[in-house]
Amino acid sequence: MNRAIAIALMWIPAGACLAREASILTLAEAQPFSADVITATGRVQPLVNAKVGARVSGRIADFGRRADGAFLDAGMTVQAGEELFHLDTTTFDNAVASAQAALNSAQANYDNLVAKTRPERIKQLEQAIAELEARREELASDKLRYERLVKKDTLPEKRLEEVNTQLRVLAAGLESARARLQEAQAGATETEKAVAAARIEEARAMLKTAQTDLRDSVVRAPFAGLIIHRFKSPGDYVASQPHTEVIELMSVDELEVELKLPEAYFKLVQAGRTVVALRSTALNKVLETKVGRVVPAIDAANGTFAVRVPIRKEDRDGIAPGTFVTA
Repeated sequence: MNRAIAIALMWIPAGACLAREASILTLAEAQPFSADVITATGRVQPLVNAKVGARVSGRIADFGRRADGAFLDAGMTVQAGEELFHLDTTTFDNAVASAQAALNSAQANYDNLVAKTRPERIKQLEQAIAELEARREELASDKLRYERLVKKDTLPEKRLEEVNTQLRVLAAGLESARARLQEAQAGATETEKAVAAARIEEARAMLKTAQTDLRDSVVRAPFAGLIIHRFKSPGDYVASQPHTEVIELMSVDELEVELKLPEAYFKLVQAGRTVVALRSTALNKVLETKVGRVVPAIDAANGTFAVRVPIRKEDRDGIAPGTFVTA
């Protein structure tokens, strides 16, 4: 411990100055500004605590079960990854099925675009063109005959107009049929292929989202711990937004004591160096350990700072979260 040397000055009468010259200065040991040992109290608290809900919305179908069939409740422990509860999956199953069907359809459309046109399809298109051309020749012949009859006033001019209209419609249909044949022979364009491929990726992403929602309808413990509250029951509806809390889970493997010390000791307490002796009715003996963390902030209201002291799992004895500890 650092010690200070205090110099005391004494006033002496002038006549006694020479006789008592040697005793003018005296040395005295000063008291230290702080004690070697600080006593504080605190409570054990978990390092990790979580209020668990579901990422997706739905109705709770059931909670996780123990070996004896009882569903999870306050006071029970769970392991990381163990099922806490699961939602009714009807909606999620349907969403996956719909997304899978959309993906299959998009894939089939793409395959149809890139595949070579079947010979029978080409023949059908050529036959359709031949029929249209034959019909056009027939109408063209009727047109010539009607023109002669109209000149002789033996046929109403309206019949000739009808034939001309039919020829124009037939010409448009013939042009369209030839374009379809040309398209079938050339195959799909690169743009059409790109659009079809993009639709496949979009359908694949929708399927992945639906599968993720189905997976997350089963809620599992994010870490091993103790269930301290169960807020909902089977049949209750839980929402993702706003978040519905279903279970409060607390880690019992990672515990620490929080102590509050006066700010005068702020520079003296050091993480990893300052030794702490913990005493509690839950401990079979005094537990000696070291400060784990010093929170670098002073509480202005009461002039204290927080010190965290970790308790290893093997040193816990009967300590539980909330236990009163003297340090």
